[in-house]
Amino acid sequence: MNEYPRDYRLFHYTREKQYLIEMLKYGIWPRFSEEEFSWLAGGVQYYIAFPIACFCDIPIAAAGHHRRKYGCYAVAIHKNNIEHLDLNPVWYIRDSGRYAEELRQRFQNGPRFTIERAKQCDLFQFLPLMKVAIGSQPSREPKIIDGDEAMDFTEELEWRLVAKTPSSDHWKESYERSFTNEGDHQKSLSSRIKLETEMIEEVFVKTTNDVEDLCKEFPKLRSKIKIWLEGE
Repeated sequence: MNEYPRDYRLFHYTREKQYLIEMLKYGIWPRFSEEEFSWLAGGVQYYIAFPIACFCDIPIAAAGHHRRKYGCYAVAIHKNNIEHLDLNPVWYIRDSGRYAEELRQRFQNGPRFTIERAKQCDLFQFLPLMKVAIGSQPSREPKIIDGDEAMDFTEELEWRLVAKTPSSDHWKESYERSFTNEGDHQKSLSSRIKLETEMIEEVFVKTTNDVEDLCKEFPKLRSKIKIWLEGE
């Protein structure tokens, strides 16, 4: 991936055409994402969930693996059109580096890491923009049903929008995965990112039938709806 520069667009991927249609109609929905913070909690398995919408600026030519994991439907937004959205690149932290150790010292104010204790740190609001550089997550590969996938997260070139509502008082924590539910996601429904036609650079779909369906549904986007080219 290093041979490609970052793209001038930000991409938001999804697996289902219906999800794409809902995004174009109602906006991108920041949903509760369970993120691992074991690196910050002294090695104890620990997760925090907060409402975010994820994007990346991986160039199309280098994004084949990313699409296989996150889906072949995508909305692309020019970076010139994101100033009002407060989107920011993720800050990747090496677990063994001095910055990680500094953060652990800043956040650790008790025998056990908790959200309530972490709130006492002046860097608390930046937690949703931090991610360990090397780690693992449940596999998103279609051929792998269960199991974790070792990840170099820096390759995802991730950007995030952190929803203002609900507030951090509604963030959740757990020492096990899979602790959020649809009720949690509903709390951030009002924070959808409305996509105006002029904001959208391109919409990517899988088939010509997809193009026809979306052109009927969104005639103003006709010139922006595209199929991934062979080899992309």
